[in-house]
Amino acid sequence: ENRLKDALSLAETVSPCVLWIDEIEKALSGVDGKSGGKSDPVLTRMFGNFLFWMQEKTTPVYVIATANNADSLPPELKRKGRFDEIFCVNLPNTKERESIFEVHIKKHENKNCINKGEKFDYNKLAKETPGFNGADIESVVNQTIENCFLEGKQISTDELIKTAKKTLSITKSCKKQIDEMRKVFAESSFRDA
Repeated sequence: ENRLKDALSLAETVSPCVLWIDEIEKALSGVDGKSGGKSDPVLTRMFGNFLFWMQEKTTPVYVIATANNADSLPPELKRKGRFDEIFCVNLPNTKERESIFEVHIKKHENKNCINKGEKFDYNKLAKETPGFNGADIESVVNQTIENCFLEGKQISTDELIKTAKKTLSITKSCKKQIDEMRKVFAESSFRDA
């Protein structure tokens, strides 16, 4: 409890600033008793103090938090005046996947694995990878580079697609969780980031 008070006091002292809280739902597990029984009284007090501070602070501390499981966030945290806006980051669309492929391929341009004049069909790559996120795409590029190195080849659009077809994307490996998150996003009217 004292560490929380010290952290909030420090944020106010150095304001204007951004207070970033990563995976806030993990810090709050046990507030409502959902995680296996009754709620933790110390955690409940800390949560109450944090909510009060967010509502009543007068210093310019901009609070941003991330959550991997928005459904586990207490409703008190989601109301206006605490966090003014809640966004969801969905899987990248075709155009965004094109850009992600381009970023990861360009990181390796000056290495021996990519011909200097090689032109990649980013649109084709994106269309062949629906449901892939940024980490999936990075993995495809890195695995293709490794495979091509071992086989003495240069990477190409076709080699990348061949690797992608063997890659289990997050939408397949975590289908149930993603479907549940999409449902929560829709029910909660979260805005797309």
